[in-house]
Amino acid sequence: MNYERKSKNYFLRGKESWIFTKGLLTKEFYLFVESEIWPRLTVLHHGYRISEKKELTAQITHNLIETGLTGKVVADSRDYNGVNTRKRIPIWDALAKRKLCIVCKGSEITRQVTRYRATGRLLKIRKMWKLQLLEDLDLKRNTEAIKPTTHALVVLHTGKTNWLTGQTLPEEQQKKPASIREFIEATCPRDKNDIRKPDQRAVENGLDYFRKIENIINSINRENLSHSWTAYAPNPETGNLIAFQPNVCLRQIHSGRLFRGTRLYSWGALSGQGMTAEQRETIEIDSEPAAEIDSHCHAIRLAYHLSGIDERGDVYWPEKVFRLYYKLENVPDKDKKIVRDFVKIATNIALNTNSRESALQAIAKSLRDSENRIFLTDLIFNIEGKTLRGILKRITKAHPEKVTNKFFTESGLELMRIDGSIMLHTLKELVAARRIPALDIHDGLVIRKSDVILAKEIYTKIYSEFTSFKPVFKRKF
Repeated sequence: MNYERKSKNYFLRGKESWIFTKGLLTKEFYLFVESEIWPRLTVLHHGYRISEKKELTAQITHNLIETGLTGKVVADSRDYNGVNTRKRIPIWDALAKRKLCIVCKGSEITRQVTRYRATGRLLKIRKMWKLQLLEDLDLKRNTEAIKPTTHALVVLHTGKTNWLTGQTLPEEQQKKPASIREFIEATCPRDKNDIRKPDQRAVENGLDYFRKIENIINSINRENLSHSWTAYAPNPETGNLIAFQPNVCLRQIHSGRLFRGTRLYSWGALSGQGMTAEQRETIEIDSEPAAEIDSHCHAIRLAYHLSGIDERGDVYWPEKVFRLYYKLENVPDKDKKIVRDFVKIATNIALNTNSRESALQAIAKSLRDSENRIFLTDLIFNIEGKTLRGILKRITKAHPEKVTNKFFTESGLELMRIDGSIMLHTLKELVAARRIPALDIHDGLVIRKSDVILAKEIYTKIYSEFTSFKPVFKRKF
């Protein structure tokens, strides 16, 4: 039985998955696939639509390599009824036959999507996977583009609702790139002589603002790419390390409308932001070991600071939420971490939802999806003797009224905008001006160990300008 489970690769179902996605591939990557991968897949060299097969082979190989380097797997349907999925199946199978990937087949009936993982043979084809080979790093300028794209320095996407009517958009129109110019024209002051038209000076002022943001992000990306970034992934079969370059480039993304939930994001499976802390710990910058610092209890502490309250401890207050549990003796630290993480998730849900009921639904879903569901359920209902509603009430009572006034108001989106601005200004000074390489992890930074003190000083200065208080740092590694 153990052999059967191993032979069917069921362990892949426990790996973090990346839904198969078509991306913008570089000419260098197409040449790599043409010379190193396609010749091995002779079973695909016959029949019609050879060019289409080559394109799909490049896209699939790209997904495999990027996920393989970061310890993830690719999830893709094997539904023969779907036109696109049906075309990909023989390519997946050909790659598996040549031992370039391994497969854990799913079932369309049970909605268990098939998983694919790159093999060591595929990852070893190159000794060093450079970012310029794997990713198109030429980000566009949406302030100038006739057709907006998500592959740009500043991105406005449509979100889930129509920003004018508030109505839910059809699924195919959600999270699509939108025109920055058109949004500004629709929301800026009207022309004095014709209210049906926007004031062109206001339009140009708005576009100039975002052009400056594009320039800042472009200078940050260029400077970061001028430094050597190397991370290491274990060969899945041998355990030997494979070197690759994580994606440290950034885009500023506005969610649904300009300045809503605005943050800096990287992209792709090789995104430095998407790597785990353990994976980021392997990073070397200019051949020097990296360090990661973050702003401890960032979202909720930012809410405190913007309310004029300075608390330096753990402001998620897990001991106030799970009172009886924290009075028990000899509680393992790993169990306390599980409890604190649950409180942190529930608190951030309260900040990001627009009602107590929607928060309860989101917390319940988070609990159902948690790998620690049984432990937490027993803790909540038996030890504490509370319902989820009771736990949420305790979370609310744990904070001052000035802070809880922000709960259930979607204030988390405004907190994201502010911390995004803090990070942009920090990187502008640290990276663009002082030429110190730094990777943004939303509320933290990955920098060279020798730059930790300077990075803290600059981040503290910028943070204080926004909040009048100092952040609390936590060194991750």
